[in-house]
Amino acid sequence: MYAREPRKQAGAPEPRTAATTPAPAIRPGAPRDLLALQRSAGNAAVVQLMKATGAPATSVPVARVMDEEKFKEQTSGSGLRSRSAITAVDKALRAFHALRDPSPEEQIAALGGIVDACLVYLARKPNGPRSDGVERLRQEANVERGTLVLGPKAPILSEGEQRFRDVLAQIDAGLELVRQHEFAAEAFNLRNLPQDAQRESQGLDPAQFHQMMLHYIGELGGLLDDDDLPDETRTVIQEVVGVADRVTTMRYPAGTIGTSVNHPAPDDLADTEYTFNVDTQARGGTPFMLGHIAHELTHVAAHQAFNSSSVMALAPIDTPGDEIAQLARERAQTMDALLALLRADDTFHPDQRTLLEEKLNYGKEAGKLARYAATFRARGRISEDEETRLREWDAAAGVNSGTLVEYDTVLNQMLVYLHLWRIDQADAFYVRLRAAAAEATDRRLAALQAA
Repeated sequence: MYAREPRKQAGAPEPRTAATTPAPAIRPGAPRDLLALQRSAGNAAVVQLMKATGAPATSVPVARVMDEEKFKEQTSGSGLRSRSAITAVDKALRAFHALRDPSPEEQIAALGGIVDACLVYLARKPNGPRSDGVERLRQEANVERGTLVLGPKAPILSEGEQRFRDVLAQIDAGLELVRQHEFAAEAFNLRNLPQDAQRESQGLDPAQFHQMMLHYIGELGGLLDDDDLPDETRTVIQEVVGVADRVTTMRYPAGTIGTSVNHPAPDDLADTEYTFNVDTQARGGTPFMLGHIAHELTHVAAHQAFNSSSVMALAPIDTPGDEIAQLARERAQTMDALLALLRADDTFHPDQRTLLEEKLNYGKEAGKLARYAATFRARGRISEDEETRLREWDAAAGVNSGTLVEYDTVLNQMLVYLHLWRIDQADAFYVRLRAAAAEATDRRLAALQAA
C-alpha cells in the first residue's frame, strides 16, 4: 500500500525549520522558477531543510559539473572577461571545485551558488554569446544538487508484478523529496521513471497484468478503512469498486488508454462487460494509479446508470437538448470555479497543481463528444441514430461538450489524489471538489435507481 503521511489538521501551522540564518524555509507554494526559489529561500535554508527532512546523508561524488577551464572555453567572448558579469559565475564555480572532502550539505550549498550565479547572468543576458555555456553549467549544477538530495537511482531487482510496484515506489519517494526540495525536480525528471514503469508493465504477461490491476483495485477499496476518508470519497469508492467485476479485461494498452464496452454488447445492460486499457506511465506514482482506476471505473458506473451509448456519456439517453445545454454549462462553471480556487491556493506543490489543472481542463474540452461519436461510429461501436443524438448533444453543449463525458470521472479521480496527498479537508478547493463530486454521485445513483 502507498505510505500516506498523517493529515495536517485544519488550521494547523506549517512546520518551520529552525535556521541559523535569516533566510526563510522552503514551503509549499514557493516559486517554481529556480532563480525565484533561490532568492526567496537561499542556499542556507536549502541546507537546513535538507537536514531536517532526512535527505540522504552519505557523501555522493559529484563528477558531472565542468571545471573552470572547460567553462571558460565554452563561454569565451570577444570582450574582456574581467569586465563581464560572467566573473560571478567563474567565482561560484571556482568555489565549488575548491571544496575538499565536502559534506553533501556543503556540496548542495556550493552548487546552489553556481545555479544562482548562472540564473542572475541569464536574466541579464538571456541571448548573449556566453549564454548557452552558462545554461549548460546551470543544468549540470542543478542536476547534481538534485541528485544529492534524491540519492542514486536504485536498480530494480525484484520479479513479476513487484518490479512495476518498485518503480512506483521510487516515483512516490522521489516526488516526496522534490516537494521538500523543489530544485530536485530537474534531476528527478531526467530519471524518466514513468517510462521505466511502462517498460516493467510490458514485461508482464496478460494474466499477470490483469491480476496486478485487481490488486490495485483492492488497494483503492482498502482506502475505505481510512478513518479520515471524506464521506463523499467513501461513497465514490464504494460505487466504483462495486462495478469493478464488470471489467473482464485489464491490459497494457492495445490502442487508446481508457475503458470501453466489450462488443458485441448484450441486449441487457446488466450483462455488459468492459475492457480497461491502463495508463502504466504512472507519472504521479501510486496516487496517480489509484486515481486513474477511480476515473475509469466511474465510466463503468456512469454507463450502468445512464446507458447512453457505448460512448458512456454522462446523462440519461432521453435528456432533451435544452437540458443538455444547461447541464454542460453548469458543469463548466463548476470546473472554472475549481480552477480559480486552485490557482489561488498555495497548498499544492507544482507537480500536484499541474496534474489537477490538467484534469480540470481535460474535463471540459470543446468538441470532445462529437469526436468520440465520430470515432465510435467509424469503429461500428454505435449506431447512426446514436451518433446523430450525440452530435446534437455536442452542439447543444457548445464549448462545454467535454463535461458530457469526462466530468464525473475527473472529479472522482481528484478526490483520490487529494486524499492520498493528505490535503487538509478544510482547504477551499477540496471543499468545493467534494460538493461537486457529491452532486454528480447523487445524479448517477438517482438514474440507476430509476432504471
